[in-house]
Amino acid sequence: MDVMYGRALSSAFEGEGDDDEDWSENFRLVLGAIVTVPVPIDVGTLSHLLELDEDTVENTLGRIASLLYIADDQVRVVHKSFADFLTDPKRCTDPRFQIDQTVHNQRLSSCCLRALKDDLKSNMCSIAVTQLNSEVADLQQRIQKNIPGHLRYASRYWIDHLTSAPHTPELLTELDELLTRQLLNWLEVISVMNLVPVMTMELQELHVWLKSDPVSSAVSPTTTHLVHDVSRFIREFGVPIAMSAPHVRASAAPFCPAETTLYRTYAHQLDVEVIKGRDAGWSACIQTLEGHTGDVRSVAVTPDGLMVVTGSYDKTAKVWDARTGSLLQTLEGHIRDVNSVAVTPDRQTVVTGSEDETAK
Repeated sequence: MDVMYGRALSSAFEGEGDDDEDWSENFRLVLGAIVTVPVPIDVGTLSHLLELDEDTVENTLGRIASLLYIADDQVRVVHKSFADFLTDPKRCTDPRFQIDQTVHNQRLSSCCLRALKDDLKSNMCSIAVTQLNSEVADLQQRIQKNIPGHLRYASRYWIDHLTSAPHTPELLTELDELLTRQLLNWLEVISVMNLVPVMTMELQELHVWLKSDPVSSAVSPTTTHLVHDVSRFIREFGVPIAMSAPHVRASAAPFCPAETTLYRTYAHQLDVEVIKGRDAGWSACIQTLEGHTGDVRSVAVTPDGLMVVTGSYDKTAKVWDARTGSLLQTLEGHIRDVNSVAVTPDRQTVVTGSEDETAK
């Protein structure tokens, strides 16, 4: 396979002069991005993120079309073995074709952060403050029309790329600019795209990445505080944020604790001010799970921290998303109190024990 891939690549660029670096650089930019992104990507989004014109991208893709799968304008490598070949310098020995994913994650991180900083706007889908996202009949059409493809991609995957990149001063500066300028607008976008649960976990990964910086002094306190604050903010207000994008500003942010960096940074953007009843800082309680109608007798948490299972005197067990506090499932069937619960590490099986002398 390696020989075949090498010959296909050499043949694709046959006739280019050895001293002409443009084609080789475009190849690495375009194919490096395709290999690095976690999902198939369209040409328009790719060209926008890489700041290349679409003709250049399409010309580069056309040369190696036999090694790619292109359908509905979405591009991916035809087989994972091709990506493995390109990213392994022991297998791909021609330096013109070698792909270093760390370099491309760094580049894509910067591209995504700049796109979010420059292009996000408030209420991009024009949802009324009285509306839930689910009540907007043409929401998907509004998303497609008003949130460009590169912005949808960046909103979902910027943390994936950033946490796979080195801690450079440039990236940390761009991260700080995003967090201090566009954080509420980004929350609105992930709300309409139904990404709040996913991004809750992503923000935890971002927090770990910041702490892993070998030169921790390079990370500004503002950046660290805002990442912590937005993680707590989503945990505290995840339900209204997920249900209605305008309520990021209308009902969630105004109740953000007054002394947090998040509130101090964005208070000037809010039309609502809470005079009394707001905490100064975050509560020691991360989240409250409500839904049982009887005493909670047992609790189990999966090792990865993603799922919580509770058993109650109301004869039910409930399964919760630990990231957002949302109820995933209610398990019924016992005719007396549920006294014990357990869940397997893979989150696939829940076991309950009851005073009805059964386990289920």
